[in-house]
Amino acid sequence: MDKKFITKENKTAYVKLERIVLDQLDHPGIVHMALESCEGGELFDQITRKGRLSEDEARFYAAEVVDALEYIHAMGLIHRDIKPENLLFTADGHIKIADFGSVKPMQDSCITVLPNAASDDKACTFVGTAAYVPPEK
Repeated sequence: MDKKFITKENKTAYVKLERIVLDQLDHPGIVHMALESCEGGELFDQITRKGRLSEDEARFYAAEVVDALEYIHAMGLIHRDIKPENLLFTADGHIKIADFGSVKPMQDSCITVLPNAASDDKACTFVGTAAYVPPEK
């Protein structure tokens, strides 16, 4: 991520939170903050290029995402921004969850986060990506 964008868009707190969280997670379905290349690009781009995934591909990728989400939830975290743009492909065709800037710890979380990250002060604040919010929200 471009440092100028982080500063200009006032995303510094999100990047710090993401770094703290990712440093404490270790799962093959979750990207590392540094030194990890997901050369296959985003799931979004693959869907755009191919039109849609085959049923077998969709099942395989969904299983990998669910496995990673189960781990995240077992660690006491809620991702809050799962979307095709945040699902990245490795060179060997596996999928990894990225973008932990909106993560929220559950009460029983075993992950240490920034003090204000667990706060409910912003209970009515929108989190996530508007295009992926269900219509009932």
